[in-house]
Amino acid sequence: MEDRIRLRLLTPDGVGWEGKVSAVTLPAAEGSLGVLGGHAPMLCALNSGLVKCRSAAGELRFAISEGVAGVENDVVTLLLSSLRQL
Repeated sequence: MEDRIRLRLLTPDGVGWEGKVSAVTLPAAEGSLGVLGGHAPMLCALNSGLVKCRSAAGELRFAISEGVAGVENDVVTLLLSSLRQL
């Protein structure tokens, strides 16, 4: 699968991580939510938990605080209070 999604993880300190991935799994308020390339635009609340990303380089995981996710035109932006790469 091609890495066509630009993922941006933003905290009050600035950009916590940014890069291209092929799939993202988010801890949404209503349950786990998967995002692939071509996903419809959306805005959703996030619970504290794990963000999992697949890319050509392998899997990335981030522990996040509560926040908000926006998806539009193959760009996924997460606004978070805190972030830690695992």
